[in-house]
Amino acid sequence: MEPVGLGLVGLGWWGGELLRGALVSGTITPGACYARNAERRDAFALEHSMRSSGSVDELLADPKVEAVVVATPHSTHEDYVIAAARAGKHIFVDKPLTMSVEAARRCLAAAGEAGVVLQVGHQRRRQVANRRIQHMIKSGDLGTVIALEANYSAPGGGNPDPDNWRQTRQERPLSGLTPFGMHIIDTFQSWVGPVDRVAAISNRPFGKTALDDGAIVTFQFASGAIGSLVTATTVPSTNRLGALGSEKAAWSDQDGLRLLVRLGGQL
Repeated sequence: MEPVGLGLVGLGWWGGELLRGALVSGTITPGACYARNAERRDAFALEHSMRSSGSVDELLADPKVEAVVVATPHSTHEDYVIAAARAGKHIFVDKPLTMSVEAARRCLAAAGEAGVVLQVGHQRRRQVANRRIQHMIKSGDLGTVIALEANYSAPGGGNPDPDNWRQTRQERPLSGLTPFGMHIIDTFQSWVGPVDRVAAISNRPFGKTALDDGAIVTFQFASGAIGSLVTATTVPSTNRLGALGSEKAAWSDQDGLRLLVRLGGQL
């Protein structure tokens, strides 16, 4: 395979991480980059041997850019994804894809009409322990999956930072659901399939910022399994998710680094 010419929209910390990961893969060639801040854009381009584009339209018109990575605030994803699709570029967009179901459907339709690949950055389903649990479920090793459970939380949400777009309700509703919980929902569905019903409660008992401190989401899956997800941003770091089956239960802990298994009937 020939390396793909890559364009990057959004040059913050995470945009840089995505570019570094792509470079390590050996599958891309640095192409063009864009951010609203011209000084930041030019410095990033110089550091990574990329071309500095003065606008998104200029980047998308670049014939050497075959695919685009979108790493911008969540609420901007829809416009950039649809523009890239209409320009015939393949797209990798950071999660969440969009902030509404309707917007997500418009993105999918644009990619489908253009015949381009649209990939969302849900990488945690690929962590070692999560993949092992998926195999255990698919092979029947856990028996019938009765319930899924997860807690994905981290501190830092109680510190107001008006200069950080991630600290606004527009970009991060429902506490940690947008930055963290999306990964759990994606992993749950890779384990047992689509969700049929969902309910959520989100609140701010700590109340140091305008953001919610914690949220809980409950699921009923089409498979018949149920699930729950707790996510908070003003508590110590926690990252565990598991599948409880009729024969065994298994948990992924420490961001997929540990796999815990318990046989049925054990105390």
